Amino acid sequence: MREGYGYTVLPLTTVRPYNAEDSFSIQPIVKPKLMIQLALIVSAQRPTTTLTQQVLQRLPQTVLAILNRTAAAATGTKKRPAP
Repeated sequence: MREGYGYTVLPLTTVRPYNAEDSFSIQPIVKPKLMIQLALIVSAQRPTTTLTQQVLQRLPQTVLAILNRTAAAATGTKKRPAP
């Protein structure tokens, strides 16, 4: 990277502690707008616990509700709750 032969995408909080702003060209990604990714990783070697099963079941509804509230607050509109 330092030689100018590559690109990477990192959160700014990753490079700031190393004063990388002095060594690298740091540009925000504007288009396309980045979307949030959320992953819940479970072991294929062990059985899934009841807690993990419940989280897997409820996580999509919870995340959608939070994102809808955030979007509504940003735009000043009311969103319907997630089903």
